[in-house]
Amino acid sequence: WHRTHNAAYDAEKWWQMSVNGLEAEVGYINQNGLFIENISDLPPDFESIVQTKVRQQLGTDSARGVIFKPDSSISKDIMNSPELQKFVKNNIQAIINGEKIQGSTNFGSNTNLANALGRADFINTYLNENGDIVTFVFDTYDFNENDTRPEVQIAYNVQKHGKLENYYTISIIVIPKEVW
Repeated sequence: WHRTHNAAYDAEKWWQMSVNGLEAEVGYINQNGLFIENISDLPPDFESIVQTKVRQQLGTDSARGVIFKPDSSISKDIMNSPELQKFVKNNIQAIINGEKIQGSTNFGSNTNLANALGRADFINTYLNENGDIVTFVFDTYDFNENDTRPEVQIAYNVQKHGKLENYYTISIIVIPKEVW
């Protein structure tokens, strides 16, 4: 896998989606995933999880979102991250035992993940019928008032004045059996 874009490719696209609306990056979304207009369009097992997280993190009952395919640029970055490797290593026995695992992490190992995701949740990690580990990485695209980084404070102020669209993302990660 070779990316010809810069090190913060997804982070830049996600910012553009927030500033200009998700429709502005329809080519990027269609190449990498699927646009979700309503939370109720999600499968039932995800609908309640996403609804709760959107309510907690964005303070609303509705938000649009994007599901990123396993071969998307962001999912590939997550797949190759030390944060995912550590999460799997710390939970491998429970995953093998058939448990569905959840957790969260701060993605800081590369610029793209740090700026696109920051802190994100593993909302459902399990072993599928092929012996592959599957996980779904959930995040809301929003800016937190208590983050002291200057660039986040600028974005927070733009968000506070209603000039950004907050949305959620779900990145699908599949770790083949022969890899883990």
